[in-house]
Amino acid sequence: MQLTATLIVTLTAFLATLMILLAVSLIRSLAGGPPFSRCFRKGAWSLLIAPVGMLAASLIGCNIYVIRDNDIVSGSLPPSFEGYTIAQISDMHLLSYSGRKASLRRAVRKILRQDPDMIVFTGDMVTLGSKEVDGFVEILAGLRARDGVYAVMGNHDYGTYSFETEEEKKEDEARLRRIIGEMGWKLLENEWIDFERDGARVTLVGGEGTTWTPEISAALDSTLKACPPADFKILLYHDPSVWSGSIVGKTDVDLTLSGHTHAMQFQIFGWTPSRYMFEECHGLYRKEGQWLYVNSGLGETGVLARVGAWPEISVFRLKRR
Repeated sequence: MQLTATLIVTLTAFLATLMILLAVSLIRSLAGGPPFSRCFRKGAWSLLIAPVGMLAASLIGCNIYVIRDNDIVSGSLPPSFEGYTIAQISDMHLLSYSGRKASLRRAVRKILRQDPDMIVFTGDMVTLGSKEVDGFVEILAGLRARDGVYAVMGNHDYGTYSFETEEEKKEDEARLRRIIGEMGWKLLENEWIDFERDGARVTLVGGEGTTWTPEISAALDSTLKACPPADFKILLYHDPSVWSGSIVGKTDVDLTLSGHTHAMQFQIFGWTPSRYMFEECHGLYRKEGQWLYVNSGLGETGVLARVGAWPEISVFRLKRR
């Protein structure tokens, strides 16, 4: 499916280039320039742009793992957690890693080299179903951090796009949850876990849900209200839309970590088309003293290509000033 989509995009771009070349050659010849055939031959090299560009975006762009370092400054952070380091990954979409095990191993090594206190995963481990994880469990089980590895589910993890009946969805969800547990990761679904140092407490909350809706927001609100106050609170939630809708100015969450957007796998000079779909589409945001980071993901959906929005490992260092 993804290969088909990639080929369709490549063919569409090729045909668009061909039409432009034909039009330019015709216009130049009618305007008294060189003959049509000569114009076309001179510009024929441009027909390579689409296939060569897509090949590079697939073979190279999908494997350029970048580390994005971020300092999260908050006066509410306890001194005992000064310099605490969190590594975030998101949107693995293991279907896109078919035939790329070596690439995923390299990503895992890069994550471990950051020596994080905690590793978090913000959803979409799979694209169509839990079978995609088969063959990758050993690699992902290699992720370890001093305070553990924590995860939430994404919209694709709930079988939203591949199962017709609710029973099939639930069975596949359950299997994916079991596999995540077998990897040594802790799945947080509308629950939290505390980390204590010298009497101070940082709380990690995991939100359950696909994409933001009023119903899902209500469930998350209940979780956050039930969660005891902490010196510093971190929320994992797949869809960043929840931040503006339910977090900023309404909760005591200091840092929200999300994914979901992929930055649409295309970003040039900071611009990405995902900005027209999401108010917070990629990168670090701050409002009313609360932070959000939107990770562009490791894997791909739809088109197996990345331009500019490279596969990302986000690293956060918590600081008081």
